[in-house]
Amino acid sequence: MTSETPETSETSGTHGSPATAERSGAAVELSDLHRHYGPVRALDGLTLNLAPGEFVALLGPSGCGKTTALRIVAGLERATSGRVLIGGQDVSAVPTNKRDIGMVFQAYSLFPHMTARRNVEFGLKMRGRPDTTRAGEMLELVGLSAQSDRYPHQLSGGQQQRVALARALAVAPAVLLLDEPLSALDAKVRVQLRDEIRRIQLELGTTTLFVTHDQDEALAVADRVGVMREGRLEQLATPTDLYTRPTSGFVADFVGTVNRVAAVVASGRASLLGTEVPTLPGSVTSGPGTALVRPEHLVLEPAAEDGDGTVVLATFLGAMGRTRVDLDSGETVVVQVPSGDVERLSPGARVGVRCSPSPVLVIE
Repeated sequence: MTSETPETSETSGTHGSPATAERSGAAVELSDLHRHYGPVRALDGLTLNLAPGEFVALLGPSGCGKTTALRIVAGLERATSGRVLIGGQDVSAVPTNKRDIGMVFQAYSLFPHMTARRNVEFGLKMRGRPDTTRAGEMLELVGLSAQSDRYPHQLSGGQQQRVALARALAVAPAVLLLDEPLSALDAKVRVQLRDEIRRIQLELGTTTLFVTHDQDEALAVADRVGVMREGRLEQLATPTDLYTRPTSGFVADFVGTVNRVAAVVASGRASLLGTEVPTLPGSVTSGPGTALVRPEHLVLEPAAEDGDGTVVLATFLGAMGRTRVDLDSGETVVVQVPSGDVERLSPGARVGVRCSPSPVLVIE
């Protein structure tokens, strides 16, 4: 796998969106990072490059090393070996307060005896920049001008996290580090603040490394997403490529939902469910295997007794529905369907199941 930095331009942005500011952040390079805790290898040769102004998310299960990597970039931990470069300078031995970074943690870490404005000003004072105007500008940027004189206990969780973000951005850091900053919030606030973080990051052009265990967050905001496993990058790609072109079964399973369906591969194509589709790179090259198929890449067809399977559950999910089908082969698949089809797909209905022509990953 590769971790080369993508080419950047003034028109680059998430999911094809144009950037709204020049890429003013610093390049970040993590070079062959190792971090050992006795026999445990929290990081095992992690290499990752971030372009100036790029937003990269590290995604993975607990214990995969993503938070350790972030803490090493921040200077809160020292790597066993390897280097961290910010703006081309090796900062591996540089103290945290000298690294030109801003950091937002899962815990809001606000001073309870200070107002929102004073909390933001504190970061500036620590850098020798007692600029009250800047604090006001940052609170306006995160939409909290009207709450600037409130204390943390007078703010909601989402508002407190916005203050923490404003404090981190007030010093105009070259690199912004986000450590699970949304996990303590409820679902609706989490989505709102997630989108706000991305808007602000694009506006300021700050290089950002975001650690999360939530795949929806990572896919929604990042230019690229790195899926980590046992201290290494399993795959690093754009959100679209990561979801549609996973290079391993681990990535396919971790990012989204997949069905496991028996398939036979020959000449770069897989036969499954009466359909022949292209295979993705990394698939078995010939013979039997297991195809990993997304629910939206399966199609249901009304059938009589000669169908492929029987509906066992149909769930209405608003804009879309989801149906579980027990195939006659003994496999069970989940199929995404239009919400209007949910009522007619009652348990016990016989259906045919086909695969769309989208490429699939086939593993042993």
